[in-house]
Amino acid sequence: MKRIISILLAAAAFLMVTRGFMGILEDWASQTWWGQEKSVSFTMPESQPSEPEPMETAETEMTEETVITEPTLPPETLPPETVPEVTEETVPAVPYRYGDLQLSQEEKELIAKLICLEGEGEPPDAQQAMAEVILNRIVADNFPSTAKGVVYAEGQFLSAGRLYQAQPTEEHYGAVERALNGPYIVDGDVVFFSQYAVNDNIWGVLGKYTFCRQW
Repeated sequence: MKRIISILLAAAAFLMVTRGFMGILEDWASQTWWGQEKSVSFTMPESQPSEPEPMETAETEMTEETVITEPTLPPETLPPETVPEVTEETVPAVPYRYGDLQLSQEEKELIAKLICLEGEGEPPDAQQAMAEVILNRIVADNFPSTAKGVVYAEGQFLSAGRLYQAQPTEEHYGAVERALNGPYIVDGDVVFFSQYAVNDNIWGVLGKYTFCRQW
């Protein structure tokens, strides 16, 4: 009988020890990775939405080193200059010196031939002045009133006897046209040109020729 009681007491003691040991194991397990994994699954904090980063603005914070520059304004657009339309009325006309004098093409050719021979190698101004002398004589009272009469007047132009040899160019015809229409080179009373002064009333010298007035 005593033996049975001893066995029962031993079994009861074993159960008590086993329960205590299992409680310790449970407490230990709750503090290990298994318990932490279980607790993490329930206590994981919800992710908070991140605050948006402030957007950069065009305004720059001013510091002591910031240089303030005035805005560059576009250049002022100026209206184009108004160019007056050139018409016959706006162009100042050169006063026509020779009145109602009109030269035929044959007369212009005659004067151009004389200039071709007399003015060979002379500058354009001198050639035009020669043509003006011929025209000045035509409108003067004491000279023939035609180009032919002035050019072939006795003892006036040495080259008049060989005009058939002359081959005038645009240069010589241009001198005749400028002499008619201006601007003029010599005055209206200049009626002589020669390689020497024919009188004391000298207008001036162009090239190798001296131009003189009539009176």
